[in-house]
Amino acid sequence: MLRFSHEFLADLMKLAVKILTRSDLTFFEPLYRRLNAGNQKAINLNADVFINRLYPGIPEAAQQTNNEILVKLTIFGPGGAGAYTLSRAIVKGATYKNWRLNGEFVRDPEGQPGRFDALAEGDVAVLGFEGEPVPSALKIVFVASSLPSDRVLHNLLTDYLGGRRMAEIDPPRLSRIADQADADHQLWQLAPQEEIVEALEDAAQGGAKGYERLLRHSERTISMAELAKARRRAEAVGQEGEAIVHAVLCNEMVTGTLTGVEWTASKNAVSPFDFHVVTATGETSRIDAKSTTGTFTAPIHMSLAEVREAAQDAGPYLIYRVYGITDEVAKLRRSEDLRSFAKELLATLAHLPNGVTPDAFSIDVNQLSWGAEESFDRRAGSPDEE
Repeated sequence: MLRFSHEFLADLMKLAVKILTRSDLTFFEPLYRRLNAGNQKAINLNADVFINRLYPGIPEAAQQTNNEILVKLTIFGPGGAGAYTLSRAIVKGATYKNWRLNGEFVRDPEGQPGRFDALAEGDVAVLGFEGEPVPSALKIVFVASSLPSDRVLHNLLTDYLGGRRMAEIDPPRLSRIADQADADHQLWQLAPQEEIVEALEDAAQGGAKGYERLLRHSERTISMAELAKARRRAEAVGQEGEAIVHAVLCNEMVTGTLTGVEWTASKNAVSPFDFHVVTATGETSRIDAKSTTGTFTAPIHMSLAEVREAAQDAGPYLIYRVYGITDEVAKLRRSEDLRSFAKELLATLAHLPNGVTPDAFSIDVNQLSWGAEESFDRRAGSPDEE
């Protein structure tokens, strides 16, 4: 079953919180020289979390690379310090109890002398791993209790750990903690706001507004892996939404509201609508399911082929908007007939230069007329209008 809203980010990034020990601090060359805390030169990744919770398949998968996994490492913080990107490795030596983030020392970036000097034993690292079946990238936000901009977050993160040295954390919980920080704090690199969740979904479907919103949040970088997974996620959400609409329509067959239902898209993946239905009065309609992990107001995406089909006088063309999906329920609103809207939209294309054809459109839901919100009980399989 699909998970939605913040929860779908768990498929994009695996999150953990870790207390830094003195030996962890030897990962940084200036601290190694100053602390005299041994020769580890690495950050421990506690096996009970890194392996048992996040990457149970690593021991087998890493055998092919002699227990060495190369990762793109991006460091944020402490304080407001921005991205510092390096190549490092996650390794498991024969005598190691845990896996380690290892490689060369991390030295102060050029032009940032003393960047890591504020870090001390008991400070916090928030880690975001990307990639399957082994991580290919790792983002770490370092939080130092000695810095005013980090102090509140440090207290909240250590309270969350409650004496544990390292623990998994889910995106909603991390976002609630990040809410206590400034809007531009680097922790938002790993705990995106709801606005960014929706913007990422919109951008994954080619939405210009989604891209613009992500670019405005310059404090939150988006990796190619995140965007690619969001595209796959959007496709899966679309399929889930179609299945929900099909269940709604089948129930209306039972009640007699409809006398015929054809799931057109299940037979022809390039069909410009998803369902063809016949009402009890003999009227035929075409229905396109548009689903989102976000709220009802997230933009609707229609291809040029769908708009052209909607403009045809072959009976009403309706959009069924599916949103607020959980394992138990889904929300649904039905549009009024889109034929007039589609014809007006196509008419504007006559003013485009020769040779220019738009592939798709992002449509504000407020441009369309909608029926009342309905709640569909997925367990009972019956829609109940609220």
